[in-house]
Amino acid sequence: MESNGKVVLCPRCRIPMEYTLETEKSSNGHRRLIRYYKCPACGTQITDEIITIESNGSAEIILKIADEKRTIVKRAIPVKRKRRR
Repeated sequence: MESNGKVVLCPRCRIPMEYTLETEKSSNGHRRLIRYYKCPACGTQITDEIITIESNGSAEIILKIADEKRTIVKRAIPVKRKRRR
């Protein structure tokens, strides 16, 4: 019901909503983390945040964070480790 100490009420029922996290993985290797509020009575959902993790062929990771206030795009290139023989 709470996220970061706040209670969100359903716009339809006016009862406290449950805070939920869902993960999705697509066939191309991209992953999405979706954080949202869901009403246990009527099923109304309010999206709080969507985090997308993508990888292109060169091992670069692109992280996109989107919520109703902002969109952030971060790029990180992992350091290649030396192979052990």
